[in-house]
Amino acid sequence: MSSSFLRYVLLGGALAVLASTAVVHGASDPEDPLLSIGEFAVVDRDEADLPYSYTYYIPHSAFEREITAVVVVVPGGGKDRVYEDAIATSRFVVRYYLHYKNLFPRPKNLSEATGLIFFSAAVPNPFPEVCEDWGLQDSDTSYARALDYNSLTVAAGDFFRPDLKYLEVFDSFLSELEKLGLVVDPRMLLTGGSAGAGWTHRFAMLHPERVRAAAPSGTSLWTMPLMEYGGSSLPYPLGIGGLEEHGIRVDLEAFKRIPFLIHMGIDDNKIPQDMLAFLRTGEDVTIAGATVEEARAYADSFGKLGPQRAESYHEQLLLLGMEATLFLCNTGHGMGNCYTEPRIMEFFNALTLSPSGWD
Repeated sequence: MSSSFLRYVLLGGALAVLASTAVVHGASDPEDPLLSIGEFAVVDRDEADLPYSYTYYIPHSAFEREITAVVVVVPGGGKDRVYEDAIATSRFVVRYYLHYKNLFPRPKNLSEATGLIFFSAAVPNPFPEVCEDWGLQDSDTSYARALDYNSLTVAAGDFFRPDLKYLEVFDSFLSELEKLGLVVDPRMLLTGGSAGAGWTHRFAMLHPERVRAAAPSGTSLWTMPLMEYGGSSLPYPLGIGGLEEHGIRVDLEAFKRIPFLIHMGIDDNKIPQDMLAFLRTGEDVTIAGATVEEARAYADSFGKLGPQRAESYHEQLLLLGMEATLFLCNTGHGMGNCYTEPRIMEFFNALTLSPSGWD
C-alpha cells in the first residue's frame, strides 16, 4: 500500500462513527436533491419508484475532487425471507467501509478518506418456495446476488435479470448526484465478496462498458472468459458460452480494458456448489446451465476448489492481455486479516486520481 494513501487516510481528520441506523429517504420533488451528504442513508424503492432500494454514502470530500466515482459494493450471503433482509445486507457492506476497524488504531471512514462515493443496491436472493414456482428443485441453483444462470433465464420478478435492474437503480443514483453538482464517472468501481465476487466478475463481463475497475474477493465458482476450453464447451456460468441464446452478448474487447484486483484465501474451504452436490450424493451433480460432463471438464481444467479456480481465472485474464493482480491471502472464506478493503480502496483511488483514469 502506498505511503501517500496511508497518509491520506491517517491524516484525513476526525471522522464520525456512524450510527447503526441509516437515514431512509422517500420521494422528493423531481427538481430537489433526494440525497444527503455525509449521511449513511437508504433510498426506498417504493418511494423512489425503482426496482431495488439502495444504500449510499456521499462524503464531503467528494466535492474536493474535480471528478469523483462510485464504489459499488455487492454483498454475498444467504437467502432473503423478506425484502428488508436484502436491504439490511446492503447496509452492512457499505457501513463496513465507513467504519473500517482493521489495520488502523481507530475506525476509519474510507469514503471520506478518498472522496469516493459508496453505493449498494439491495438485490434479493430467493427462498426455496420461490424457486419451486419456477420449476426448480434445489434452491441452491438460484442465486440472484451471484448473477447465476437462472437469474438470467428462468427467474421471475425481482430475481430476473437483476443486472439490468441494478443498472436502472444506479443510473437513477447518478442523476441524483448530478443534482448535487458532482461530476461523476458513470462507470462503477465494482467490488464484492463471496457471492458478491461472483456478481462482480460476471457483471464486468456482461456490462464492461459500465465498469471502470473490478475487485472480486473469495468466490468459489469463477466464470472463465471463454466459450470453450480443451475441446469442452464452457456454458455460463462455467464460461460465457450459450449466453447469446438468451439475447446476451459479451463484448470481450471492452472487457479487456477493465483492470482487476482479485483476492482469495488459500484456506478457503467454501466448497463450490458443483462439488458440494457431488459430496452430498456421491455422484456427479452440476449447477444450472451446464451438463455433468461440462462441469467435470471445468473442474479438471481449472481446479476443484476456489483457490485453484481463482488462480486459473487470473491466468485467463493475463492471457487476454489484461491488467490483473491476484492476492492469495493466508485466510479462509471470510478473508479476515487480509486487509482487502484498504487495498481495494488504494486500487480504486489510484485509478481515479491518475491522468489516464478517465479514459
